[in-house]
Amino acid sequence: MGMRTRREFITASASFGAAIGVGALCSGAAWADPMGLLIGIQLYTVRDVMRADTPGTLKQLHDIGYREVETTGFGKYSAKEFGQLIRSAGLSCPSAHLQMNALDLVPIFDNAHALGVRYAVSSFLPIGRP
Repeated sequence: MGMRTRREFITASASFGAAIGVGALCSGAAWADPMGLLIGIQLYTVRDVMRADTPGTLKQLHDIGYREVETTGFGKYSAKEFGQLIRSAGLSCPSAHLQMNALDLVPIFDNAHALGVRYAVSSFLPIGRP
């Protein structure tokens, strides 16, 4: 094989890269859900608009393609009301950040069930009364 100039190498590399990119787009492999999972969002990222209009924000999230959310609180709603808002918007809530108390987990489990979560997350686990 003969020597190539730098220009020939760059041109060939760019053509090869473009061909791979077009192939990925045609096969659907370049879309945002390569593992076939639902697209989700952590509601903390939209906390300001959630405070202003929770039902409308959840609907907009569904309309732009999100299907799952992770909560970081319920705002002015109870867990049961918030779970209903999520379901009404066509979303699901597989996980939630919940404030836990190691000595009294019943309210945490009640909130988790009201939201329909499978995973409860906490940044810390206080022992005793908060």
